[in-house]
Amino acid sequence: MSTLKVDNITDAAGTGAPDFTNGVTYPLSGLSKADADTGNGLGSTDNRIRRFTNSSSTGTAITVADTAANGTTFTINENGVYSIAYTEVFAGNSYFTISINSANLTTNASALPVGERFGLESTPGSSYGSTLTQVLTLSAGDVVRAHVEGTPVNNGSVQIIIRQLIKLS
Repeated sequence: MSTLKVDNITDAAGTGAPDFTNGVTYPLSGLSKADADTGNGLGSTDNRIRRFTNSSSTGTAITVADTAANGTTFTINENGVYSIAYTEVFAGNSYFTISINSANLTTNASALPVGERFGLESTPGSSYGSTLTQVLTLSAGDVVRAHVEGTPVNNGSVQIIIRQLIKLS
């Protein structure tokens, strides 16, 4: 496996010389990812949580699950830094967000408590798409969801991509 060594920028003596001994090593391969695409409505019970027709994952850091009642969930299994890109399309102007550990699964995206939503994006009008991206530090057990309000369109432009950037111990 390849690795990338990141310097601490300066040595302990303050000379500005590289300090690779105390830097951080990041793996460049073996990191996990999860993708889901093609909107498939919303959960029937958790009726603000998006469902997707297709999903896949590689690695062990992210588990994807989908149920008719609860929508699609992404459970984080490893502490780390993750990038999330979520593209949504609505029948009209509306809001969407990435929720993490939300207890408000029937609440519109814009009304979620700030601690449960990460970013808030809107679409400019009917059948227009928009993308929300976030880079977040997540912990094992965190549950990530595509959280909406309004009437989402079910097409192949709707997708969410989660990538593990850095694995933390």
